[in-house]
Amino acid sequence: MHEEILVVEDKSVKDLLVYEPGLIKINHSLVLQLISEHGFFKPRDIVEHDPAFKQIIPYIAMYNDSDEILTLKRLETQSEKRLHNKLSIGVGGHVNRQDSESPLQAFKKGMEREIAEEVNVSIKDEPEFLGLIYDQTTDVGQVHLGLAYKVKVDFYGINEKDKFEYSWKTQKDLKKQRYLMENWSIFILDEI
Repeated sequence: MHEEILVVEDKSVKDLLVYEPGLIKINHSLVLQLISEHGFFKPRDIVEHDPAFKQIIPYIAMYNDSDEILTLKRLETQSEKRLHNKLSIGVGGHVNRQDSESPLQAFKKGMEREIAEEVNVSIKDEPEFLGLIYDQTTDVGQVHLGLAYKVKVDFYGINEKDKFEYSWKTQKDLKKQRYLMENWSIFILDEI
């Protein structure tokens, strides 16, 4: 399948990134402006290993009423081989041209689509923007730019049972399992 995904050129985000791995606090409106003014679509197979482009990834941490965090284990059946068997506290993925021809609308619709693809939830609050995630220390991180959010949900189950196992964990439990987590999740865990 030929998939066109939302990207920005690396040069358009240089002023926003500190180029140290982590979660970068930034005004949400600046990020949305970046997508609106500099976002465009390119074939995924072309940008997947090219750090001149940053693939825009909405990445949403979900909480329940007990303040436990939805934790996913990425199985070997999911597409990103570089993250197999890692723990994740983020739901999200690539934004596609099919989400909308407008980059900003595509981002918003893509976030909704990714949530609906992976989990069955009712969102209880407006998602809270946490910041940008960037990690140039890994092959995956060099070509992706995460937009991190957190949101409280009512959870009804996981939709991609063939790709993920799930559990609910406290922050304390997750900190003990930090060594099993993908970098982006560690960055969010350190912030919340």
